[in-house]
Parts: sequence; structure tokens; C-alpha cells
Amino acid sequence: MIGEAILFCCLSRMKSGGGTEANINAAGCNFNSFIRRAIRFVGVHAFGLCATALITDILQLMTGYPTPYFLTVCKPNYTTLNVGCDKNPYVIEDICSGADPAAINQGR
Repeated sequence: MIGEAILFCCLSRMKSGGGTEANINAAGCNFNSFIRRAIRFVGVHAFGLCATALITDILQLMTGYPTPYFLTVCKPNYTTLNVGCDKNPYVIEDICSGADPAAINQGR
């Protein structure tokens, strides 16, 4: 925001009175062009943040790798399987005995 303010001030001083950006009049409210630029600046960065978070979540769900702390949060109870690893190497049941289901889902 500070960089946008400095850029706006420098550009408005360099331009003559006729070439400056016009103020916006919407429903009787007069908006300065700096406010318009500041809102656009924040909007672009908020969109980038949301897009990055969405893409990251999609890639994490697609790859399916658990986080490094998953076993600590899950606290798996291997005795509930009653099957040795040589007979069925894949666990298809939910064996997590952790207290916080939200943390377990976040770890997955």
C-alpha cells in the first residue's frame, strides 16, 4: 500500500493537470483515483491468495500424502485390525484413535 501511494503521488506530480486520472463519482460519492488503485491492489492480492490456497488444497487432495505429523495426531490403534501385515498389507479401515477429528483430517 505504501508503494502504491508513493507511485500515485509521483505519477500525479509528473503529469499535468489535464492528464491526471479523473475522480470517480458513484451515487453522489466522489472517489479519489488513489482509493480506486488501492482497492484494485488489495483485490488482486486477495484473489492471488485465494487462488494459491485453492490450488494447494486441490494438489494435496490429489496426491494424498499425509503430513509429517499425521501419526502423532492420528495415534493409530493397530490392535483393532486383528490381521498381520503379511495377509493384508493395506489398511482399509479407520484406525485413528486421536481425540481431534479436525486435526486428523488436516493431517491427511
